[in-house]
Amino acid sequence: MAKHFLRWAGSKAKLIPQIKALIEGEYERYIEPFVGSGRLFFNLEPENAIISDVNEDLIETYQEIADNYRVVEGLLATYPVEKEFYYKLRATSPKKLTTTEIAARFIYLNRYCFNGLYRTNLKGEFNVPFAPLRTGNLPNLTEWEAISEQLQKTTICCADFQETIEKAGKNDLIYLDPPYLSSEKRIFSEYNPKCFSRNDLDRLEDQILQVDGSGAKFILSYLDEPLVVKKFEHWRQINVTAQRNIAGFTNKRKLAKELLITNIDESCS
Repeated sequence: MAKHFLRWAGSKAKLIPQIKALIEGEYERYIEPFVGSGRLFFNLEPENAIISDVNEDLIETYQEIADNYRVVEGLLATYPVEKEFYYKLRATSPKKLTTTEIAARFIYLNRYCFNGLYRTNLKGEFNVPFAPLRTGNLPNLTEWEAISEQLQKTTICCADFQETIEKAGKNDLIYLDPPYLSSEKRIFSEYNPKCFSRNDLDRLEDQILQVDGSGAKFILSYLDEPLVVKKFEHWRQINVTAQRNIAGFTNKRKLAKELLITNIDESCS
């Protein structure tokens, strides 16, 4: 079984059973426009899929694992888990690296950074500190092979979510897990301050309206707050709770009220 190999703040790992319970029977293609670590994607192991994200290094990493996982794994095996090496690699610009080196760097920094955060400064430079404790092990060669095989049968794109959603058609299943916003403040800042705005939330609503009329099914994970409840009131809303680990400290981790918003009928799930 292919398994996720990236850590990701805001991951929906604990919600996967509830999300899978919504999915009705067969679907022809799985589409995930905000793929991140792809927890649901790897759990479902779809035979036909499109995954995308605006994070160029993330998408390059997925593509390189699909094409050259053995080379990436071999390079990762030479990287020591130590503070000095971490900061040296973090300071290295991806523009100076080969595609294999970009993938190995991305995976290494993601594995040993604080809480699996992806955060950049105003120059677009990754700036999360070293925190190697309790990060788990990287996949072994057999596991990398399974991951690669799953990615090989997947279309992998670096694209805005609108471009990816527009590819959806009848009998497709779309899972949407965008960065969260609230009416008071930004909840997550996974890429940069301009990554996902109120305008993007409006665009997402427009795209979902088109999806709903195309015969595709969608599931949207989002924060439970009045702004969102009102904006997506045309569709079924299911209240769920998820542990938010963004603080990184056990005593600061809280259960957050979230929504699963979908056009899948209750009778079908």
